Amino acid sequence: MKARKGPGVRRYGLDLTECWRRAKARILEASGLNPDVARSVVEPVARARRLAELAAPADMRLSLALGLGASPADLETDKAGARLMLEAAHKRLGIVGLRSGDSLELGASERMTDFLRAWFDAPTPPAPAPLPPGRVVETTARALAPAPEPAPARDRNRP
Repeated sequence: MKARKGPGVRRYGLDLTECWRRAKARILEASGLNPDVARSVVEPVARARRLAELAAPADMRLSLALGLGASPADLETDKAGARLMLEAAHKRLGIVGLRSGDSLELGASERMTDFLRAWFDAPTPPAPAPLPPGRVVETTARALAPAPEPAPARDRNRP
């Protein structure tokens, strides 16, 4: 059987032109910006980051829909597809700096900033923190030597 050729007829697998058209529509709906604005960025890596930034709202919607809106039975029916979509969305979110566990704020935390400011503004380095009472640190060779291995247990049934 001969494959048909022409517009709208795909030869193998996914029709990437149609997929990109749908992706652009989802990005436009989620972020309110057309992804074609990324064409104005000349440098390729910066253009890729800009596309990831534009897709971030749609990626968050996808992540939330799969994580909170889909039932386990729904996910079980198309586990591979859901996993691929979610992994791709999380990778794009990572490109723009939204990773699991990362703070959404830019820069160091207040605690870290206060520590660095105190460290560099101090005339001398801060003294080490004192040990809690009742704890003694031994630094002798005997204390630092590895503990001897225990003798193997004897089998009580053998003479």
